[in-house]
Amino acid sequence: MPFANDIHFVQAKPTNTLETRIQTKFTIATDDGIRIIKTLSSNLATEKFSALLDEAALTEYIQNNYSDQQLINGMNALGNQWLVVYKDGEPAGYCRITDKGTKPAELAGKRTARIADFGILKNFRGDDDVRKSLLDKCINISRNLDAIWIHEYADNPDLSFFESNQFGKINTEGQPFELPLPSVWLIRMNV
Repeated sequence: MPFANDIHFVQAKPTNTLETRIQTKFTIATDDGIRIIKTLSSNLATEKFSALLDEAALTEYIQNNYSDQQLINGMNALGNQWLVVYKDGEPAGYCRITDKGTKPAELAGKRTARIADFGILKNFRGDDDVRKSLLDKCINISRNLDAIWIHEYADNPDLSFFESNQFGKINTEGQPFELPLPSVWLIRMNV
């Protein structure tokens, strides 16, 4: 029989259900981190590019960019930060914030970061809060820099989303994308 002075701990229930349903977290090169990024990157590349590239080109792109060794090297590089967004505990998308890549001439002499590989799996694209959580984390991480930039293929369905979040398109004519596709640069100045 419990005594009157017995102490019982009750775990507090979260008050903000959006925060518990959707979380964006840093990922590092552990076995789990590599597995999650490899699965997300392969699935997202297939979803993004399967209608635009032949199967051989897509397979080569995935193998060249998302092999275990490429991911380990990229995740351990000092200039990269990897983020995964989760919905209800399930990985829904990811991106990489990096100092790598040829930045637009408009940003010469400025302190910048690039958002690379931004993507949300098709199963989660109906929930704008997932996409917003991932982008908000990128913006927050980069708030002390002069600008954030993105180099994406011109038909990426996320372009209007980026533009609605204060990214402006600039001309990339003659600037190669990582695949043989027309591309666009987007810049968000931090003021």
